[in-house]
Amino acid sequence: MRQYGGETYVFPGSQSNEHMHRDALSKALRTMGFKGQHATHGFRAMLRTVARERYKIDVDVLEAQLAHAKKDEVQAAYDRARFEDERRKVMQTWADFLHEQAGQKTVVEMRRA
Repeated sequence: MRQYGGETYVFPGSQSNEHMHRDALSKALRTMGFKGQHATHGFRAMLRTVARERYKIDVDVLEAQLAHAKKDEVQAAYDRARFEDERRKVMQTWADFLHEQAGQKTVVEMRRA
């Protein structure tokens, strides 16, 4: 990120030199009137589902992308794959998907409370 603007974090906090607070997206949804209707984990689930169904992305890559822990102690001890190149491709694919959706009339508007 430093090469693009000097920031240490991709999502810096608005009131500190730290990263954005983990509840910032949840707070934004509540502020917009979506309390109890939408949760940030729903966006993660959407990424996981679209990436598997539409783009056939490997499950292990997606689990790494979502920062899920290895399934058991043996896997955690021996499998240290990070899939960095594949994860970059996943995020570009996801950005392209969102951009495509934003330009179509098929985007479903989220209903407010």
